[in-house]
Amino acid sequence: MSSPSPVRLTDDLIARALARPPDASAVADVVDAVAGAIAAHPQRRGGTLHWPALPRLGPAAGGLVVAALLLLLAVALVVVGSRIPRPGPIGIGVNGLVVFDEGGAIRVARSDGTAQDRLTSGTPWTFAPSVSPDGRRVAYWSTPEADLDVHTPRDLEVRELGTAARSATTAVHASGAVAWRIAWSPDSSRLAYADIVDGRRTVFVVGLDGRPARPVSPPALDAWDPVWSPDGSWIGFLGGRVEADRGFYVMRPDGTSAHRVSTVPSRGRGYLIPDWSPISDRVVVAVETSGPDPFQRDIWVLSPDGGTQVDISNDPGDEFAATWSRDATRIAWIRADADDPIRGHVVVAAPDGQAARVVGPDRVDAVAWSPDGRELILKFETGRSDAPVGLEALDLETGAVTVVAAGSMDGNPGWQAAGR
Repeated sequence: MSSPSPVRLTDDLIARALARPPDASAVADVVDAVAGAIAAHPQRRGGTLHWPALPRLGPAAGGLVVAALLLLLAVALVVVGSRIPRPGPIGIGVNGLVVFDEGGAIRVARSDGTAQDRLTSGTPWTFAPSVSPDGRRVAYWSTPEADLDVHTPRDLEVRELGTAARSATTAVHASGAVAWRIAWSPDSSRLAYADIVDGRRTVFVVGLDGRPARPVSPPALDAWDPVWSPDGSWIGFLGGRVEADRGFYVMRPDGTSAHRVSTVPSRGRGYLIPDWSPISDRVVVAVETSGPDPFQRDIWVLSPDGGTQVDISNDPGDEFAATWSRDATRIAWIRADADDPIRGHVVVAAPDGQAARVVGPDRVDAVAWSPDGRELILKFETGRSDAPVGLEALDLETGAVTVVAAGSMDGNPGWQAAGR
């Protein structure tokens, strides 16, 4: 059997290997080319290390060669340390499965509606899934009652994604009043959530090691809606019960150094659904401020150190559910029509509010970014006459909309980052 022809290490090959998202075949070709060149030039013991001759390249291409070698080193480190949990990389990712609940079951599908699968049976009722940053697990709430009565206790369960065994692990037994949002730590080893203790909302942290959950927020402060900073150094949360102390707070994961970072006064609905920038430098959150309508919110971008607080939307309609794209270059949120509140439009803008545009159909209740930043998953729950309730994928470049799944859904969808 003849040996395969050697692969030449060309400028184009190196450039493709460094492209993002990575071209797996190009990376493999670079690895083969470098390994083959080294094998063809064995080194002498006790002598000077001689590297194989590479093609003569210009300054830019030479820089690509160095970058390619660094890429090879990074690949080796990833292989060696693949079993060690780490925060997900910042930037464009590879799209995996869309994860959602429908009819009391946790389900998955591709954004084109194929590869539909059910992870739970619907008995007990399961809802509000949250995908781990490493794409390997999903956490969700489970309850025996389909009506989600606040008097019925709930379990926080964790289950593996993929084709492996899917037996669920119960991480927490919580009250029926527990908040739906589940926040993963960036290394996918812990979860944060909020429950009520002695009449006060409290943030808890629990690991996946079977140890009990522990309260971490200040005992004298109402605290809920936790969100972990992507660098793992802080947990942000919404705090305060009255206007005087209502705002966005941060604390260390062990509960120390808790302090308020926002100074925007808020009545009515207060603050809602914070989301931390993938590079941990800013937080986006919906805030009802001092306008004429105490229940009309704008989208604000805050600095976690309290340095800047900017209203990037300032629209007459109620705005909420803001979320960052994975590369931190855009924010998407829902804007309700001022004359018809159930007509929720999706707005996409730069982090400073510039280049804002309305995209896709209306009557949207929730939105989630694809890991590669090219699509949005839209959740429709109310008031549609042209299509069933459920999920649709919106291609931001072409405007094309594809049905992902139909049915009534309790929680908001998430999108798995594949190949992590």
